[in-house]
Amino acid sequence: MPPPPTSGRTGVSTRRSSCADDGSRRPAGPMRPPRKRRIARTIRANQKRLPSRRHETFPGEAAHVVSPVRRCYCERSVLEAAFPPFRHSGYGVMRRCASTGHRKPILSRLLVLGAVLLAACLVRPGYDGARAESTPEHGTPLADPPPVVLDRSLADAGVRATGLRYLSSPAMTEVTGAVYLPAGTPPPGGWPVIAYAHATTGVENRCAPSQAANMFGNLPTVTRLLQQGWAVVMSDYRGLGSPGGHPYMYAPSAADDVLDAVRAAQTTVPELGRSIVLYGVSQGGQATAKAAELAATYTPELTVRGVALNSPPLDITGLVDAIDHKSWSLTQTAVIAMVARGVQALHPDIRLDDYIHGDLLPWAQGPMPCTTETAYLETARHDPAWFSFTGDHARALMADYLDRSRLPRTKLPFPVFISRGTADTLATTAWQDDAVTRMCRAGDHLTQHLRPGDHIDPIDLGTTPEWVDSYVPGDVTPTVQWIRALLAGKPTPSTCTP
Repeated sequence: MPPPPTSGRTGVSTRRSSCADDGSRRPAGPMRPPRKRRIARTIRANQKRLPSRRHETFPGEAAHVVSPVRRCYCERSVLEAAFPPFRHSGYGVMRRCASTGHRKPILSRLLVLGAVLLAACLVRPGYDGARAESTPEHGTPLADPPPVVLDRSLADAGVRATGLRYLSSPAMTEVTGAVYLPAGTPPPGGWPVIAYAHATTGVENRCAPSQAANMFGNLPTVTRLLQQGWAVVMSDYRGLGSPGGHPYMYAPSAADDVLDAVRAAQTTVPELGRSIVLYGVSQGGQATAKAAELAATYTPELTVRGVALNSPPLDITGLVDAIDHKSWSLTQTAVIAMVARGVQALHPDIRLDDYIHGDLLPWAQGPMPCTTETAYLETARHDPAWFSFTGDHARALMADYLDRSRLPRTKLPFPVFISRGTADTLATTAWQDDAVTRMCRAGDHLTQHLRPGDHIDPIDLGTTPEWVDSYVPGDVTPTVQWIRALLAGKPTPSTCTP
């Protein structure tokens, strides 16, 4: 082997042992002086009794077998390895060659630990390292959304529709929906956005309103909104058009779906503006009321101007007592069956026959019809044998399910509009009277419009298929007028009395 390069002073090294880029040791410089060489031989002889040890590594270190007497290791900067933003930050590649005795491994560990702590202090706020890069946010749009089935009347009017497929909390569940844009050019700042939470369409996967031309009864309402020059963002809700069961009338999940649909839409459709009004009908009224309570913390970047509710079932915890006393109404029959399906969606171990019995059980086990199908009307009768709890556990699960959806929970930070019937047999007027009273006591700025009539059009209208075009909970005109005034910056009156 050729001798190593030397300096003018014979026997004196011109450089120390160092590390190559691949982590291997470079050859040492010139030979040590004789005395040092003898000492080194003695140490190596004594080391034969000591096994080589693998250096314990921290994030960013390269692990290799080293001598217990002389450890030489190279690593990329801990900042670069543990925190990707530093890869191009100008820190470069930090290499270190450390010589330590076998009694001092703690020093190298402390140096690395200190670098990690320094990096944690320097890293930008809100960044969570690799986890932040790999974990998607709720409201993240997904590729390949299903195509929207657009009614001919909307297509002829120049309405454009875009499908949505996105993630929603708490388990990053896949949800579908749609964005509908009015004809024409958007105004400066983009189209005002109506986050529309649809009325009941069913509990089966095929009951997604974005996948039906008539939106299972929601078409008239969406049409009215588009005619005002407002964009409509509509979530199908989880389990409708997406995998898994649909937790019907479960406000916490539906509220997430509504807000995440807007977040996904604003990422996907550039024509949307920042002004948002939350608007829900029937089942969607409950979802919207909960979304209004969560918006400030769940999606703080959304500019919510107000919330409008039509026939909202704010509190239907009384259904449990109605089952106990066999006192449910005709219009509540299908609702109770779908609520039981919702409880089962959240608690797969529960059985439908813990709630539903008799000849209604096969109907409820599915596939259940969607709301505008004539088969849905088979439940428009009352059989006391249909519903009962088989035990305390089943009753407690449904009671908890409905209580978690009970509203209000807190004061809303923006104006509220409620339109509802004075003879609601589905959401029961007395139950909603109490909920509205609690909203006023909480300090909500609430405008209430009471109209004569039921929750939706009388059940008699459902005896023929033509009821599809009439499935609108009351007249939406007062709601449209209130939203128009709100977006124009006009003051909205409060009907709450001291």
